[in-house]
Amino acid sequence: FFFPQPGANSCSERPLRPAAGAQPPPLLIMPRVRDADTEDEPPSQRRRTHTKGTIVRIKLRNFMSYTSAELTADPGKLNCIIGPNGTGKSSIVCAMCVGLGGPIKATERGDAIGGCVHDGVDENGVKPTEGSVETELFEGSGAGRNLVVRLDFNTDNKEKWFMDGEPSSKKKVKEKMASMNIQVDNPLQFLPQDKVGAFSNMSPVALLKETERAIGPDVCAQHEELVVADKELKSMKQSAAGEEKSLVELEKQNEVLYADVERWNKYQANLKELERCEGKKLWLAYDAERGEYDRLNDEWKSKKADMKEAEAEKKALTDKVLPLKERVASAKRSLASSTESVKKNEAEMAAAVERSEKEDDAAEEAKAGLHKVDKALKKLTDTVGELERRIEGDEEELR
Repeated sequence: FFFPQPGANSCSERPLRPAAGAQPPPLLIMPRVRDADTEDEPPSQRRRTHTKGTIVRIKLRNFMSYTSAELTADPGKLNCIIGPNGTGKSSIVCAMCVGLGGPIKATERGDAIGGCVHDGVDENGVKPTEGSVETELFEGSGAGRNLVVRLDFNTDNKEKWFMDGEPSSKKKVKEKMASMNIQVDNPLQFLPQDKVGAFSNMSPVALLKETERAIGPDVCAQHEELVVADKELKSMKQSAAGEEKSLVELEKQNEVLYADVERWNKYQANLKELERCEGKKLWLAYDAERGEYDRLNDEWKSKKADMKEAEAEKKALTDKVLPLKERVASAKRSLASSTESVKKNEAEMAAAVERSEKEDDAAEEAKAGLHKVDKALKKLTDTVGELERRIEGDEEELR
């Protein structure tokens, strides 16, 4: 499809021919994606189709080289933009990027959206201050419903986003593009001319990551999980190696400390044996004291029985001594009576002696009587002494 030269005020969806002597206008590139089921079919039998998210239309207004243009794609063909330098090929590529929420820096065409406003004048000679990019995506809103994304912007770098005519935001547009796996920042999906050099210098690792992103976010996420798992595995291996080294060192230390441990265990065993012997010693001492206690208790019981017997004997002896005491008292009373009689007899004898001087015969008789009284008194004194000795002996036995 040929489109008007950049700066033209009209646009058409029909093929146009360039004017005589004019430079060829640019042609839009749109990829044709085939179903896997029809890839091997003959070209005449292949069905023309788009994948979900394929660009089917782009409409530009006051965007860079264009004042107004609407570009459509043929789903069954390879779409190219052809034209000499300065005809606006890069403008269309830039519109594809910013119209789908990508950063303008990705196209190396500036760093602010305000710079994309057409730098010229319209048919009235007025310099525009705002522009727009409208992009239609195949079945972006569901089966049979294309998604239309429009970006309005001005020279003050203000942006307004719309999806299917409803106000939206750049964040929501990016989320929608991500859901359809559209990655304008991935050189394997979108590669501006100015990025070709950087793309060719990408490392194999970076190319792999971008390839995985182009396939789908799940593949990239799985790769990241594998990278994290590999780092964790390396960390675990290093940790295991460190642990093994520590284990070897600890085993060496353990061998050195083995003798000390053995001595310590023996010391602990000896302590337990000492505690057992101390307990046994206390038990033996208790057993000996218990035997002595039992012996003394038996002896006390025996002495207590003996004491009861001695008290009984004492009572019996006391009962026996009472009559003797009475007899002693009676004897003492008799002795006192006899002493008085002796004194009386002595008085009589003295009188008799006086009379004996007068009467010799009577004196002789008195002497004889006195001699008899002395014998009786001596006998009575001996009897009293014997009774006192017997009483004293009984009292000693009672003590």
